[in-house]
Amino acid sequence: MPRITHERIRAISEKFISTAKEYFNVQLTYDIEGLKQADKLLVDYFSRLKGKQDENLIASTILDFGCYFGETVIKNTKDAKWKLANHTLDSIIVVESANKEKRLELKPFAIIAARLNKGVDPLDRIFVTFNKTIETKLK
Repeated sequence: MPRITHERIRAISEKFISTAKEYFNVQLTYDIEGLKQADKLLVDYFSRLKGKQDENLIASTILDFGCYFGETVIKNTKDAKWKLANHTLDSIIVVESANKEKRLELKPFAIIAARLNKGVDPLDRIFVTFNKTIETKLK
């Protein structure tokens, strides 16, 4: 896999949006409504493929959905930024307090992986909870 950059994450996210429109007739946007639609697409898509998924399909799904989810968070959360890791799926989103003494992290790729196993809340709820936590913990 090529080295991950902010530009590559954005490109994967944009490609994911166009693929959702082309193959599933779902218009995704970088907002709470888009997250609801993406979550439904993720759960429905994987339910239909039950037993047919291979490691490559799972990895590419986590990458595509994770980039989209992360970019949605970045675009809608003040001061949020990517902290890129050597391994793409270890990259996180960080929001720091104004004085840099406190920080919160969000792991979009880990969340997507857990969502595939229905182990976490829907993406829109995670997004709302993350932003509420920022308001209370970083102010």
